[in-house]
Amino acid sequence: MIQKNPDVIEWVANSRTALQDSSGTLTFTKNGTLILENATHGVLWASSKPSPKLESPILKLLDTGNLIIQEKTTYDDSVTTTTSFPWKSFDYPDNTRLPGMLLGENTETGKEIQSTSWISPDDPSPGDFTYKIDKLGLSQLTISNGTRKRFRSRPFSGICFNGLLMVGNQTFRSLTDVDRIRVRYITDVYNASSINSLVLAQNGTLQHYVLDQKTNEWKHSYTIPGNVCDIYIRLLY
Repeated sequence: MIQKNPDVIEWVANSRTALQDSSGTLTFTKNGTLILENATHGVLWASSKPSPKLESPILKLLDTGNLIIQEKTTYDDSVTTTTSFPWKSFDYPDNTRLPGMLLGENTETGKEIQSTSWISPDDPSPGDFTYKIDKLGLSQLTISNGTRKRFRSRPFSGICFNGLLMVGNQTFRSLTDVDRIRVRYITDVYNASSINSLVLAQNGTLQHYVLDQKTNEWKHSYTIPGNVCDIYIRLLY
């Protein structure tokens, strides 16, 4: 998937601590940790240590866009086929969601995964808006600016979230896991030949794009909220 994409940034590891020049170094340590340092060896960003401990860690970029750290097998040069990796970039999204990313609780780590907008198209520092599952009361998908909601889906129906993907020919399908009162929401490819992304823009809207493989250009598909009536605060007046 990734090799077909035009030059679009899908993930920034050190979005909170920018490298000020081109003299930084990225190191993959023997214990399976990625470390980004500046010219004076100050650590700007580091991945968490893989758990469980790895004996022969490898770093690999999957076709899905997921950067993973995994144990190398002892019998050949391949990697194991499991989808559960000791560390993966999909657990640390910023403004862009790709098919297969989880939104909500990672039941393996207990970490709550959400998307955060950028400050501007040229500055990946965390912006004002978040896209997440709001579990207060009935679970809903929300776009918020701090504690102020900009958009919310209809409550979780027991099967899916309604009122989010309002498109005739959906290129995403939702897979929702429920563990008692805990809800986990995953987006996945509806059409395997389609390449999609969902971007939380700096103005607090979700922008869905589909890659036109003939022109190699991203085509805008839809926006959430779609109009002023979809904005949460408008419903209060």
